[in-house]
Amino acid sequence: MLSYADEPGRRYPQIGVESGALFSSYPAVSKFGLFYQGMGDHRRGEDRYVLCWLHDGRIDRFSFEGHALHPVAPTGYGPVWFELVRIRTSTMMRFDPLTRTAVPTPLPASPTSENRKASPDGRWIAFTRGAAGSQQIWLTNVATGETEKLAGGSCNNSSPTWELDSSAVIFASDCGRAFGLPALYRASNAMVARKQRSALSDQLSARFRKLRKSHDRN
Repeated sequence: MLSYADEPGRRYPQIGVESGALFSSYPAVSKFGLFYQGMGDHRRGEDRYVLCWLHDGRIDRFSFEGHALHPVAPTGYGPVWFELVRIRTSTMMRFDPLTRTAVPTPLPASPTSENRKASPDGRWIAFTRGAAGSQQIWLTNVATGETEKLAGGSCNNSSPTWELDSSAVIFASDCGRAFGLPALYRASNAMVARKQRSALSDQLSARFRKLRKSHDRN
């Protein structure tokens, strides 16, 4: 029961939800929105993996001459790269959200591991760890070394990436679904929230002590 309670579907909201969607994974966050790899929808004439873009309350889907795989956002503030695989040939493509076009372009720098991501503010690390045949996502406070489980269960959680303000982790999980057919979830950074609440409590306590001290003098 504890394992079941750790599944993301019991704790976090699912995002990028589309009717009939079977596969959503490899999330990449940029200032333009959330990009991810989706499975083609035969009802729309899609017979390959497509590039999905969640923004402004809607999801746009882009199909290319081949499979669009593993989108990445190297900086979070510019274009998105993905791997286009066609007839056993792999080409790195740069997708420009402003023009909605993709052109062959080498990746400017090697991105970090898809299963270990530092937060944009440098204070947190989200990473995956295998346990009993499944994958869990953990969160570490860089300053203190404190670590806690973000997503577990007897299933697979993978590809964590951060929102640009470091407030939440977006990741893929096949928990509650068929093996290897993940959906996307958004997990708020609980450790950040606790720290903010603690700081607010300290501020209120200091203010109360100051007022009480002033009252006692009078």
